[in-house]
Amino acid sequence: MVKLIQTTFLSLLAGILLSYSLLSFADTQQSSEPQLSERLTQGQHEIADLMKTWQKTRSNMSRAMILQQLSSRMKELTNIVSDTVDEDKNSSDKPPEEQGKNLHVADIKTMLSILRQQRSSSPQLIRDLFHSYESAELTDKPLNWLTVSVAMHYQSSLYIYEQQLLKLLNKQQRAPYLQRYRYQLHRYANDLASFLKASINQQEQMNDELSSLSKSMHQQMSDRLTMQQRISKTISQNITMLIPVLKDYDMDVSQYSQLTFSASGELTDLVLNSSGVLSFFKSFFVNGDQWLITTVKSVLPRTIIFILVMALFYGLSRLVKLLVSKMVHSKHSRLSTLVQEFFISMAGKSVIVMGILVAFSQIGVDLAPVLAGLGVAGIVIGFALQDTLSNFASGMMILIYRPFDVGDYVDAGGVSGKVNYMSLVNTTIRTFDNQKIMVPNNKIWGSTINNITAERVRRVDMEFSIAYSDDIELAERVLKEIIEAHQDVLREPEPTIKLMRLGESSIDFIVRPWVKTEAYWDVYWDVTRTVKLRFDKEGLSIPFPQRDIHVYHDSNNQSQ
Repeated sequence: MVKLIQTTFLSLLAGILLSYSLLSFADTQQSSEPQLSERLTQGQHEIADLMKTWQKTRSNMSRAMILQQLSSRMKELTNIVSDTVDEDKNSSDKPPEEQGKNLHVADIKTMLSILRQQRSSSPQLIRDLFHSYESAELTDKPLNWLTVSVAMHYQSSLYIYEQQLLKLLNKQQRAPYLQRYRYQLHRYANDLASFLKASINQQEQMNDELSSLSKSMHQQMSDRLTMQQRISKTISQNITMLIPVLKDYDMDVSQYSQLTFSASGELTDLVLNSSGVLSFFKSFFVNGDQWLITTVKSVLPRTIIFILVMALFYGLSRLVKLLVSKMVHSKHSRLSTLVQEFFISMAGKSVIVMGILVAFSQIGVDLAPVLAGLGVAGIVIGFALQDTLSNFASGMMILIYRPFDVGDYVDAGGVSGKVNYMSLVNTTIRTFDNQKIMVPNNKIWGSTINNITAERVRRVDMEFSIAYSDDIELAERVLKEIIEAHQDVLREPEPTIKLMRLGESSIDFIVRPWVKTEAYWDVYWDVTRTVKLRFDKEGLSIPFPQRDIHVYHDSNNQSQ
């Protein structure tokens, strides 16, 4: 009994010690987690280190990566503050008087100070980068503009992060920050809008100059135009980022929506903003004549050139098809009808494709990225359309080896009938009962192909039987007379008429005349009918299957 009490006491003591250890470990873990203010201080140091690295480096790619790291760190710190404030407001562990209160006003203001410090230095940073872009060589401009676009995106993101933090403060706490924030936000949006207008105007000037330049200068101007289009797109994206923020503060965004639409042609923000729609249509009706003149001046000459080039190549394709048709249909050509049609069709289509490429190049479209994109798309489509490409390859093999031609009767791919048409993907066969069936070429090439009409002469295989009581010589003479009398039976090769077997109930003859392929079935049906009529006239019978049955009687069983 004493031992039992001791054991129980020791177990309880061990449990209490274990629980205390676990609670102490949890408290240690919680206390080891840095407070929000400590994390913000740590974040400030990291941002300061990144800015020092920025000042030392001169590589555009490295600068772009540093800016991306800065943006990522700012977003992370902003989200940490927001999440911490939300958790504390919704926490049920706090005393009732503290629940729902913002206990991190100081931390929010610290983060706002960090954001404003970065935002104040960003405009000068963007100006320096843009100056570097302007003075760079044409080949270096894309990489320079990458850094400018990342810096611009970083500046726009800072306004969004600051708005996110301001929403965490109540009206009274937000008031000292709001007026300055609204002013700077509006000024920044106006600067972007002015920059975008200048970029759009420069694009229009380049488009006007492009049509009058020589070929040597045309490519250089096209590259500059492409670069200017990237600039407009980047600025438009930044304005689009800021439009929701501007709406939150009841600012007029119609001009910004109209500008982004003019730059990119995207109707999203324009449609979602009724004032933007009204402003757009008002501007259109007021300045519609100027817009129409500008559009006609830039678009009409290109349209005319495009139509003339396409018309020229269309006529050229007709001429090429005519020449190829004469070549493949000449007396010395041994090409099948399928191959002839293939060459004629491909010649015309190739000229049309060339015409499309030439027409686009003449109106200033850079074909290099288009062709590169088509190459990549071709690989993807190749994987996606393996069965179709298999049909294409099988069609090429059929064209090369020519197992059949248009007009031949074939048994291929599980279908019997006359070949009406063939493409590189499928073959159209009209069956004997006048059904039109399209068979994939890989199914035809992957199975046995029986070309019934490939040879000009065929042998008709028939078999006739007489009874054992009939005259064999008479039967042979009758069969020979029937074959010789038919006008479609050829004399060479000589027909074969032989006694083939002595069957269970009949004597069987084989009759094998040679005929032209087109007369095969006429001879088969005529001879079969005539044999029946002559056998009946000559007294020769065509026996039914019969069997002799012998019955044996057991005398011993009968006597019992």
